[in-house]
Amino acid sequence: MLLAALATGLAVLPGCIIVSTGGEELPEDCINPFDDSCFNCMDGCDDIVDSDGDGLGDDAEGPCNTDPYNADSDADGVLDGDEDLDGDGFTTGDEVAFGSDCADASDFPGSAGEGEGEEPPPPPADSDGDGLTDEAEAERGTDPADADSDDDGQSDGEEVACDSSPLDPFFTCC
Repeated sequence: MLLAALATGLAVLPGCIIVSTGGEELPEDCINPFDDSCFNCMDGCDDIVDSDGDGLGDDAEGPCNTDPYNADSDADGVLDGDEDLDGDGFTTGDEVAFGSDCADASDFPGSAGEGEGEEPPPPPADSDGDGLTDEAEAERGTDPADADSDDDGQSDGEEVACDSSPLDPFFTCC
């Protein structure tokens, strides 16, 4: 099956996700599991088509308010499946995988939905508000209590984002 999929420009990934590697059209109706055009990967497993390769199946993109043909619907440099579109602390990909509503912050993996159940875990701490978590600052050797560890006028988060050094006051963003 994988060879048949690759010959058509599709890739079958683990977990039965079909990713488009080009602009080809995908079959709309896959009834016959022995038909190579259906790309069935195993018995009892429904194929999930991910035309843009962002980690969200095409069927999930509509409810998540993302574009199934654009891996980064909001053009912020983060794949749609890696975003936390509803701000509840869980990636959209995780929400879809666990069956929670990716557009509702009160429905998250482990909750009973509709705002019931446990509260989501708090986001990682960023004590100085510079855009880097305290854990990321510890890994980089910057001060999690000082937004500008090298006192050059740019926050540690800004410098990391532009590939500068938050520890060298002479190496800053342009």
